[in-house]
This record gives sequence, C-alpha cells and structure tokens, in this order.
Amino acid sequence: MSATHEVPHKPLFVSCDLCVEVKTPAMKPCLKCEISMCAQHLQAHLTTPVLLQTHLLTNPVESGSSSQMASKCSAHGKLVEYYCLDDRVLVCMFCAIEDDNRLHNMKTLQTAYLELVDQLKGELETLAQRQIQANKLEMWHKDQIQTLEDCVSELMETGSALKDLVFTSLETSVSARLGTLQKAQQAISSALKERDHFSFLEKFASVRKAMMDACIVDLKKGLESKPDRTKLIENIKKSGQIIKK
Repeated sequence: MSATHEVPHKPLFVSCDLCVEVKTPAMKPCLKCEISMCAQHLQAHLTTPVLLQTHLLTNPVESGSSSQMASKCSAHGKLVEYYCLDDRVLVCMFCAIEDDNRLHNMKTLQTAYLELVDQLKGELETLAQRQIQANKLEMWHKDQIQTLEDCVSELMETGSALKDLVFTSLETSVSARLGTLQKAQQAISSALKERDHFSFLEKFASVRKAMMDACIVDLKKGLESKPDRTKLIENIKKSGQIIKK
C-alpha cells in the first residue's frame, strides 16, 4: 500500500492594491477603503487620527472569502461600521439610521471593542470571587462523598441502591454548576485574547450568555445545613453497625 503524502499548505499572499510596479505583500486591509496596503502605504492609516478612528483595519484575507463577505451587512451590502450594544450585533450605517436599530445604543467598532473588553475584565474579576465560593462548594462536595462512602461501605450490598441514588443526585448537581462557571471563565479569557475587533464583537453575544448563565448559578446550594440528610446519615451508620455485627 502506497503511503499518502499531505500537500503542504501554501502561505496566503495578498498583494498591496496601491503598489503598481511590484507586487508587495499587504500588511493590513482597510474595510472602509476596501483596499489592502503594504507597510509603506499603511502609514497614513496608522498616523492620521481621523483614519485611526473611522477606518477599520483587519488581517489579510483572500478576495471573496467568507471573512471578507462577513464584514459587510447582509441586508444592505454595506460595510459594517457599528456595533449595537442593545442587540449585540454588527450593523452598517443604514441599519443604524433607518431600521429597528436606529434608536439603540450604537458604538463604532473600536469604541465597542474597548468598552466590552473593560466589561469582560470586570466580569472576570467577579467570577474570580465566585470561584472562591465554588471552591467551598467543591470541598463540601468531597466531604459529602467521603461521608457517604464511609456509610455505604458499612451497608454492603444492602446499601448499594441508596449509594447510587444519592451519589447521582450530588454529582449531577455540583458538576453542572462548576461546569457552568468554568465555561464562562474560559469563554471570557478566550475573548480577551482576541485582538481582531470584528471577530471579538461577532463572538461577544455567546460570551455574554455564558457569563449570564454563570452569574445565576446558586453556589450556596448544598452548603446549607440539612438536618434531614444528617439524620439519615446517622441512621445509616447505626444500621451499618448492626449489619456488621
């Protein structure tokens, strides 16, 4: 059988649209100008305050690619220039002044990016505080499991059905809550590593949902005193001792 060989991936080359005689590699495309520029022609966009504030630079992509098409409004075919903080969607100028978004809180992509990054950093600090509560919940969980292990071991086969029932209830509840909190932390950390404004804002709605899900998780459930559970465990201990004798 002949060995299969992978075809080496060809590096993406996007040429500068302003270089006429020589095809110079483009460093950044401007979504508003709809041109790709090399390091030399990019200087004006990096040093002119007006261009810095109103022209969005992104990473080079092939002409007609899905990334390039995503930077335009699907409804109007215009360049996406704003972010609607109310609906958490990217919109073009026509969406901002004519459609349902016109009375909403609109921000330029750069401003929205900076504001939402600050918001996520604050939420990450809040989640860090909640992680302390989560750690207490996890310790409680381990103590409960150990206590139940000791009790159930004394009951032998008679207590196997009870063990399965209680363990499944505890494990499912605590694991789900810890998982929701960890998912939000991972989503925020991943978003904060995103340096492309467009990609960051496109993913923000899902990040915010994970964040909101984590904020409503009840991390105190299980830590509270449960007289019935304590009494049940004591009865199991006594029963186990009787069975053992």
